[in-house]
Amino acid sequence: MSDTVEAAIITAISVVLVAVIGIAFKSKKHPQAQPNKHEILSNVGSISGSVINVNSTHPVSQKISAATDIKPQRTSITDELVEDLRKTRSKSVTDLTHKEICDAIEAAPPFHQDKIHESFIGKRVTWQSKLVSISHFANSTAVYADIPNGAGMLLCYSIHENSEVFISALGGTRFKVTGEIKKISRYDVELNNCTYEMLKTGSN
Repeated sequence: MSDTVEAAIITAISVVLVAVIGIAFKSKKHPQAQPNKHEILSNVGSISGSVINVNSTHPVSQKISAATDIKPQRTSITDELVEDLRKTRSKSVTDLTHKEICDAIEAAPPFHQDKIHESFIGKRVTWQSKLVSISHFANSTAVYADIPNGAGMLLCYSIHENSEVFISALGGTRFKVTGEIKKISRYDVELNNCTYEMLKTGSN
């Protein structure tokens, strides 16, 4: 790989990191403001557009470019800002769905998908699901549930007190969970620091 291509890829990766930092600091300054999912997805998508620009003749790149229609951006980032990103996480709840997040990750070339995945870690989401089972540990409770509108397992970690809403709940009980993304893929999701709300039958 030539120095020019390497420099272009490094610059591309930096785009999404700077974008996420901006959202994180904006949320910290205005804690009541919820991040807009279109803003988050467009910022995440910019890395795909930048990488595509490096090798726009590749068939896969052309397919992603046609699907996202994202114009590449150019910027720079320092090691200090990268470290700030790792330490700073938005506590506001986004309205991103599981499918939207997975689509954004999978739209990037495989070499860069880990970076896109990392940009979603720590983001808080609220989803509806159905109870499968519950496991109790020394300092936490794990609630196993269905991935919303998908196939696979949603694993929610919380303190014991937060899981007490399930004391009399049966398998298949519908509930709403709010938690921080620990890891996410199409068929496997883990959320930390979860809180729960039981849903009535037929509620949205």
